[in-house]
Amino acid sequence: MWSKPAKAKDGNSYDDAYKYAVRLLELQLRSEGELRAKMKQKTYTEAVINQVLESLTKAGFVNDERLIESTIRNFKEYKPYGFSQVKVKLIQRQFPKSLIEQALADFFTPEDEFVVARRLLEKLQGRVRGDTEQAIKQKLIQRLRSHGFRSQVLFKAFKGEVWDE
Repeated sequence: MWSKPAKAKDGNSYDDAYKYAVRLLELQLRSEGELRAKMKQKTYTEAVINQVLESLTKAGFVNDERLIESTIRNFKEYKPYGFSQVKVKLIQRQFPKSLIEQALADFFTPEDEFVVARRLLEKLQGRVRGDTEQAIKQKLIQRLRSHGFRSQVLFKAFKGEVWDE
């Protein structure tokens, strides 16, 4: 059974750092950036952190490409997030910016975002109230914008709707 290592005393213990990183990964899959930040908080040295992350990467426990793809897939499936909101969430997970840009281009296309927007729009249509159809449409657009959807996706989502004039 795994036991929680004591706080890093000198910041140079590879074994303690490795056990701590594995413990973090047992709780939740994490990006390399998240692991690095957590280990720095425990005052492990940069050399030990790099060594541990290299070992975990070679063992396949840390794979930012696979994790970011899975994260985006989960956002598309279960969260009503638009492009901007997804990007913010990925930045918060401390993925490298270049990886974020590439992953969004590959796995969160405008078509994918449109599908998510339509799903959210269908969910919200019965809940939003207003005096006129135009007022309802404006409230729905504002809600979608607050979820990070791009203007081109909003335009496409409302194209062909009852509210077109």
